[in-house]
Amino acid sequence: MSGHNGLVLGLSFFVISGHREGWRLSETDNDREKLDYYRALARQSEDAHLHFMFLGDSLDGAARIDRGWTPSLDPQVLAAALAAETRSLGFIPSTSSLYQDPFTLARSLASLDHISEGRMGWNILTSFYQNTARNNYTTGRSFAYEDRYKISQDFLDTVNELWGAWDEGAVIRDRASGHYVDAAKIHPIAHDGPYFSVRGALNVSRTSQERPVFFVPVVSDGGKEFAARNADVVFTRQNNLEDAKSFYHSVKEQVRSVGRRAEDVLVTPGAIIVIGETEEAAWADFARLRPYIDSDEAIRDLEKTLGWEAGQVDRTATPASWPAVAADSGRARALLERARRDNLSIADLAVEASASRGFLLLVGTATSVADQLEAWYRQGGADGFVVGPIVAPDGVRDITEKLVPELQRRGVFREAASLGQTLRQSLGLPAVTR
Repeated sequence: MSGHNGLVLGLSFFVISGHREGWRLSETDNDREKLDYYRALARQSEDAHLHFMFLGDSLDGAARIDRGWTPSLDPQVLAAALAAETRSLGFIPSTSSLYQDPFTLARSLASLDHISEGRMGWNILTSFYQNTARNNYTTGRSFAYEDRYKISQDFLDTVNELWGAWDEGAVIRDRASGHYVDAAKIHPIAHDGPYFSVRGALNVSRTSQERPVFFVPVVSDGGKEFAARNADVVFTRQNNLEDAKSFYHSVKEQVRSVGRRAEDVLVTPGAIIVIGETEEAAWADFARLRPYIDSDEAIRDLEKTLGWEAGQVDRTATPASWPAVAADSGRARALLERARRDNLSIADLAVEASASRGFLLLVGTATSVADQLEAWYRQGGADGFVVGPIVAPDGVRDITEKLVPELQRRGVFREAASLGQTLRQSLGLPAVTR
């Protein structure tokens, strides 16, 4: 359990909603390319005193266009627009550390941090889909699993050097002397790493929180080691409390092993939420989505996630007879573990994966869902959660107007957000040290 400021809570908003077909049941305008759509979600989140809005992303979509494929706005552009509409809410745009230049990203994220007055984070993607390279980048090169974190580490080392090149007080704006900056407080870098070489100074000054808050998605051991060295917040897929407690403990121990304080890294599993007035009503709402799922399509998506050839496994077969996961992704391993634990067939797992995307699925009343979130928090399974509705945007109101007040009544979630705080301060994280 975190000793910071109570339970950390952020709204996750991926390309569509928690459920692939959830947009079809929404009674609200759900045009994902209108600012008004996101503005409403941001304002609801801020009014409920959530800590941040998590903006997920995927760069491989153009290779798998189907009936449910949805256009997706650039998370950094969206974060800039929403920062101007809010005063205390943080924003966590997702972007890859493999398919761009360190200087370009360092500049854009520092610009966002200035614009938002220190309310920006970065969800650090280590892209693994081959289609990301094929469809978006001229070299067409994808990266082996064992290389992804090495490249990402060099990328982070580079952007950290760029952000650290400006001392506090370097911008002086002295009209008398004509000096806008104190050149003695700017230190051009000379980074020569195994993958990136950068010389010069970033043309954006030091921000109020020095750099964005680093979110690192983790399921694999490689991701855990990378997170222990770099993360402020670990974003993970966990499906039951006992496994979550084991994962939480292992992350904290690994953080200590690299010389950091365990409390300086937060662990926040993702959770898909369905809330009803009664347990039966909540499950009935969840069941409304079942007829919209194309089982063949769901199985194809699952096979792609697991790295299997289409039709390689009998869809009625239980996990004991399945081949090993062939994909280098934490989500694949999490889904396989889920199937083994509950002895799910391919068909059953495909439906659940389509509904929850491999995250914790919580269906019930505001009270029963709060019971589970509180238990994970108090028993050492999480410092907080990145939550999302099964149907967006309608389900966001259930989270902000029903679930949040219940958590506040229990004293595990904050009653108000402090204006003027950086995201780092809001999350109870320490200042960046050089």
